[in-house]
Amino acid sequence: REAAGIRTLGPALVSGILRGALDLGVRLSTSTPARRLVTEDGTITGVVAEHEGQEVRIGARRGVILASGGFEWNPELVLAYLGIPDGFPLSPSTNVGDGLQMGLEAGAAIANMTNAVAFPCAYDEHSTLDGRPFGNMAPPRSDPGCIIVNGRGRRFVNEGISYMDVAKTHRIYDPQTASYPNTGPVWMVFDHDARERIICMDFVPGQPTPDWVKEAPTIEDLAGKMGVDPHVLGAEVVRWNDNVAAGADPDFGRGTVWWEGFQTGGPSPEKNTASVAKAPFYAMRLYNGILGTIGGLRIDPNARVRAARGGVIPGLYAVGNVAAGIFGQTYPGGGGTLGPNITFGYLAGSHAADQEPRALPGAPLREPVAHR
Repeated sequence: REAAGIRTLGPALVSGILRGALDLGVRLSTSTPARRLVTEDGTITGVVAEHEGQEVRIGARRGVILASGGFEWNPELVLAYLGIPDGFPLSPSTNVGDGLQMGLEAGAAIANMTNAVAFPCAYDEHSTLDGRPFGNMAPPRSDPGCIIVNGRGRRFVNEGISYMDVAKTHRIYDPQTASYPNTGPVWMVFDHDARERIICMDFVPGQPTPDWVKEAPTIEDLAGKMGVDPHVLGAEVVRWNDNVAAGADPDFGRGTVWWEGFQTGGPSPEKNTASVAKAPFYAMRLYNGILGTIGGLRIDPNARVRAARGGVIPGLYAVGNVAAGIFGQTYPGGGGTLGPNITFGYLAGSHAADQEPRALPGAPLREPVAHR
C-alpha cells in the first residue's frame, strides 16, 4: 500500500478532507505560522503571521478558526496545567500551545485543562522524528507475564487496563511521603517466556537484548540495574507469582476489567496473568506518553470561543485539541477526538460562512476564501 501511494486509517481521513478543501478552492499557506490575533473593537478580524522571516497580516472577512492542536510539546504548559513533570509527547512537535496562547491573550475562557489523551510508551533512547524523541506505542505492559512497578519497586496499577486509565495513575499523590511515587522512572518487568512473545522496536525474540532494556539472571540483580530496592522488587514478584497460581489478583484485579479482553470474548485471570519466574529477567522503562492535550478554549455549540468574562469573542472559533474536549475527564476510545473535531470543524465553517463579510484591513498575504 505504501509503495502504491495508498493511504489508510488516519492518513486516509486527513487526505480525503484535504482533497475536498482543495477542490473547493481553499488556499493553503505553508511555513506561515500565526503569531497573534488581530482585534478591532473587540472583534477578531485576522491574524499576524510569519512568512519567510517577515510579519504578514492576514485579514478575515468572516472569522478566524483556530485548529492548531494541543500543548503537549510545551513542557511549561504541561507542568502548569497537567502537573506532569515527565510527559513524553507522541504527536507532531509543532503542538506547542500557540493557539491556546493566542486565545488567552484575546480573553478566552478555558476548560478541561488537566486532561490529555495519554498512551504509555516505550523509548529506545535514540529514535527521533523531526529531530525530536520518537516513542513507541506498543510496549509489553499488557502481556500476561508483565508487571509494572514504580521507582520503589512496587506495583501500582492493573497493567491491562485502558491506556488513558494507566496514565492517570502516574499522577497519584501519596500524602504519607508527600510525593508522586508513580512518576518516572516506571518499569515493566517480565521474564524469558514473555521475552519470547514481545516485539518492541529492536527488542525482538531471538535477537540480542538492546542496551535500552535491562537484563539480569535474577530479580535482585535486575533491581540493581533498575535502581530499586531488590528486597521490595523481589517480594513484589513473589506476591505476583503466588496470585497467578491462586487464579486472582486481589491487589489490582488483573483479568477482571473488560478492556483486558474486549477482543477475546472477555477477560479472565487465566488469560490475562502469567508468572514472572523463568530467567533471565528483563526491565523496560515505561514512559508517560501524551498523544494530545484535550484542554483548551471553551466553545459554544457553533465552536465560537467563549469569553472569560461572559459571552463569546466575536469572530473567533476553535476546533480540535486547541478547544476544550467535550467529553471532559472521560474518553470513549479511539477517535474520541477525531469525531468531535470533524463535527465542530463543520459547525464552525458553516457558522462563519453565514456571517456578513467584513472589509479586509491592510494588505493581506492572501485574500481568504470562505466556502460552505
